[in-house]
Amino acid sequence: MAKCWTCGTHTEYPSFTCPACRTIEQLKYLRKENITNLNALAEIQRHGFDNLSNKLSEIASVIEWGFEEISWQLQQQTDILQSINHTLKTPSQTQANEWRQMAEELRGRGVLDKAEDFFVKSIDTNPLDYRTYVGLAETYLQINEFDKAKRYLEDSIPHAPDSRYKSYSYRLIGHIYACIEDFPNAISALQSAMVLSPDYHEAIYDFAQYNAQAKNKVSCLMALKNIIIQDSFYFYLTQKERNFEPLLPEVGNLLDEIRTNAYNKAEENISKAKEMLKAAEESVAKTQEFLVRFVDGKSVLCPIIELVDDAKSKLNLIEKNITSGDYKTFLEINPISEKVYNLAGRIKTEADQICKYSYYDRIKEAISAASVAIVVSLWFIPGIFVFTLIATSASHIVIKCIGIGLGIPIIVFIISFFVYLSKCLRYYDYKKAIW
Repeated sequence: MAKCWTCGTHTEYPSFTCPACRTIEQLKYLRKENITNLNALAEIQRHGFDNLSNKLSEIASVIEWGFEEISWQLQQQTDILQSINHTLKTPSQTQANEWRQMAEELRGRGVLDKAEDFFVKSIDTNPLDYRTYVGLAETYLQINEFDKAKRYLEDSIPHAPDSRYKSYSYRLIGHIYACIEDFPNAISALQSAMVLSPDYHEAIYDFAQYNAQAKNKVSCLMALKNIIIQDSFYFYLTQKERNFEPLLPEVGNLLDEIRTNAYNKAEENISKAKEMLKAAEESVAKTQEFLVRFVDGKSVLCPIIELVDDAKSKLNLIEKNITSGDYKTFLEINPISEKVYNLAGRIKTEADQICKYSYYDRIKEAISAASVAIVVSLWFIPGIFVFTLIATSASHIVIKCIGIGLGIPIIVFIISFFVYLSKCLRYYDYKKAIW
């Protein structure tokens, strides 16, 4: 038995498409989307999976491999492959590149026999251009000549401009082996791709699939866990991928474990954010109380109170989202929780600083008042003595008037003493308000 390149359905012989995937009208529609770069392609694939995953059992493979032709066209627009043009210096190399471009256009129009001819002429003239080998291999895939496609992909590897494109060729080779159900060789090809490009997500995911088909449980689950943690899209793709059926219970348990861990992590982060926000609100309340009692106002806290409302709003959102049970939603909760935690920490710090600096200002006033009260008290006892002596014992009216005149500022000093003394004593109220 063999498999369809595009959707993975079993076929009599290896084929690029089969009746099962040719009837997927939604895929035809998605292929007509305006795809301008590789990132746009990834978004279209995710969009297509979200729309179609509940309708078709073949959709996981189709989403992964049904856009290969578009992917290769976009790959050729990258700076790395475009840089090959700068190495074409001789007239024959330029001519070979023109033939390659013509072949790509012909394949895009479905004129595959002519495309093959021009690709072959291009390679014969300039055997150093990586793009020509891959373009010819893509052409052979579309006419179901998988052996020739594999041979040219193998020939392309020495001419790849970097390790990433060597991995790209190895991945395509691995998929060819998978289509003829030669999974040991498919696994070997993907291992080579991963060694050259450890962060090549598609290669890691294919490696997991082929190990599932070969019933290599440990290798499959390790690779699958690795790629899902790196990219949550594969969590959902795995649920629909038929290649995991030989290890379905184990893969199901892994997905449950990953989702549970994500939920626990999200719940833990929400709890931390709630605790920090509670501490922040307590600091704001304490500062409000202090400002109302001793500073006659709290308008300075208005911006901080707005931040508290913002943090509460974010916290309410993630507390609602965690009940969804969705893996990606759990992951999205974590950065929001972190924002709430950091925002609450900032609120607490600012509220504490306002309270502390207002407290220090009041303490300075109290200390100043205490200093004045001490100075005034130095005049208090002798002043009373002199005033009494002069006012009662002096016989001359002028002297009595002088005594009375001295008594007036003394009385003012006495009043000031008690005023500043009361301010000084408020220190204990400040201290109680802070601690």
